[in-house]
Amino acid sequence: MRHAVGRTLNNLLVALVLLLGLVAVAGAQESNQIGQLFITSSNTESFPTVRLQLFGIDGQGMPIDFATEPLFVSHDGFPVDEVAFDGKTPVGTLTVFLIDAAGGTTDQIPAIKAAIRQFAAPGNMQEQLDYVAVYQIRANGPQQLLAPTQFYNGVNNFLDTTELTPEEGATSLYDSVISLVGEIDGLKPRPEMAASIVLISDGTDPGTSQAEPSDVMLRAADAGVPIHTLHLENPALGAGLELGRAYMRDLATGSRGVAAELADADTLNTVWARIVALRDHSWIRYTVPQAAGGTVPVEVSLLNNRDTKATTEVTISAAAPNVVIDLPRESRNLTVPNLDEPVELQLSAGVSWLDGQEREVTAAQLLVNGTPVADIPVGDLASFKVPIPNLIIGDNRLEVVATDSQGITSTSAPVIITVAEGEQLEVPEALQPSGGFSWTWLLWLLAVAGLAAVGFWLWRSRAGSAAAPAGGRSRRRRRGRTAEGYPSVPTPSEGVDTTGEVDFMSTSVYESPFVMAHLEVLDAQTLMPEELTLGDAEVRLGRSPAQATVAFRDDITVSRYHAVLRLEGNRYRIYDAGSTSGTYVNERQVPEYGLQLADGDEIQLGAVRLRYRQL
Repeated sequence: MRHAVGRTLNNLLVALVLLLGLVAVAGAQESNQIGQLFITSSNTESFPTVRLQLFGIDGQGMPIDFATEPLFVSHDGFPVDEVAFDGKTPVGTLTVFLIDAAGGTTDQIPAIKAAIRQFAAPGNMQEQLDYVAVYQIRANGPQQLLAPTQFYNGVNNFLDTTELTPEEGATSLYDSVISLVGEIDGLKPRPEMAASIVLISDGTDPGTSQAEPSDVMLRAADAGVPIHTLHLENPALGAGLELGRAYMRDLATGSRGVAAELADADTLNTVWARIVALRDHSWIRYTVPQAAGGTVPVEVSLLNNRDTKATTEVTISAAAPNVVIDLPRESRNLTVPNLDEPVELQLSAGVSWLDGQEREVTAAQLLVNGTPVADIPVGDLASFKVPIPNLIIGDNRLEVVATDSQGITSTSAPVIITVAEGEQLEVPEALQPSGGFSWTWLLWLLAVAGLAAVGFWLWRSRAGSAAAPAGGRSRRRRRGRTAEGYPSVPTPSEGVDTTGEVDFMSTSVYESPFVMAHLEVLDAQTLMPEELTLGDAEVRLGRSPAQATVAFRDDITVSRYHAVLRLEGNRYRIYDAGSTSGTYVNERQVPEYGLQLADGDEIQLGAVRLRYRQL
């Protein structure tokens, strides 16, 4: 009778402890709903492209798919323009089975072994990539029974030869789990692996513990170690049975794990699937916003949840070559009738060095869709043509790999060329191979010949005027300069005898399509000329020399491709090119349809200020 009463009181005490624990657990769960990111490796060999290897779990413990999840990356404090998913790679997992078998659970030992065998088999554990370890909770903490092994036979031989026996004395569940969480990084065969704990227990802690129930999930969640729980039903618990099951369920949820019943073999597959999902890590890549050598901090976060983030440091050699493919964005689309034959394209690339030193390029190669297609003569890097045999319909990734005299190899940031299928071959002018007959060159030759003829006629006309009779007034007046420094044009109101001379105000020569316009640089960090001549029909402004006609390389407030000036009629019109800070004319933001520029207009790109000048 006395023994029965003592057991009843013990069960009630266990139930009370568990009930108080569940209250603390509920509060802890609310603070662990933010996901986690882990940067497990980095690669700067393809500078200016940086690659990061990472994995992540959301607030519910589900793996994050970086192929679809948008990311925000800052490199050395500067936001990155574009982050691209770059595939997955198998890294492996470490799964630690932690067995908390108390007295009275001897008959469930076969079910515990069966669960471990089920995981350590083809379809779940991948041999020689994933590792399994086995621990048991004793009176003095967790005891290792099987060190991490990567072989099925290692696990099976252990289970065949080892007699698992329940612990008759009191065990300390909370302290043991916390202790194992703290040791698990040292157990990983490879530091980049994701680790998980599978706790097999009835959910009670009859031993003396220095920890609270909620401490377990808080420690595990902070360490990024999900605890998957397999509830071991112990009829001896009496009233504490359901409370123990509830604690195991809450412990799994609070540490971003999965809860299951040991006796339900089907639900175990949910646990195994969650562990296996962390085997593959993702690669992402980006182009550095500011090319500089040294060790710099990098932060990655979810674009839609900036609290889910990870940080690391990457080291870039100050002597590394910086390889850039020079191809405007508007020239990255072409149409082909078919891809039965290689498509010959004209390309251009440049190489510079971060430390400003000029070195020799000793080898160069073109990669298309990750496959080498041609060696590039180093003397032809600025302009080379190559037949490409492996283009596909859709997006194609072009990269140039260059090796310098130091033996350092760098790969350019990838340029994406989009190929569409059509009735005839349509290649942008920038990609058209030089040499052979070209209608474009013919039109240019005709235009030059026409201008030469007009110039010759004008010279003859002026020469005739200069041969006027002695004593007569000269019929040709030299154009002077206005106070602003722009050419002045004589008019009849100035009292000049225009009899017999060429009428500059009415001839087609005066109405030349060449517009005399330039930009005055009022404020810029980049060392620039005081005046920037506008001589093309389209002038791109930005920070990147690879994308902009006029590049403000040192002005970090300017986007890589910030704005564009297009000649419309005899005046330029300015458009914003999707910049981060916007483009302003006379303190008015440039709308989507652009703004016509007039002489004296002040243009602002970030902190850069310019003044537009035109006759």
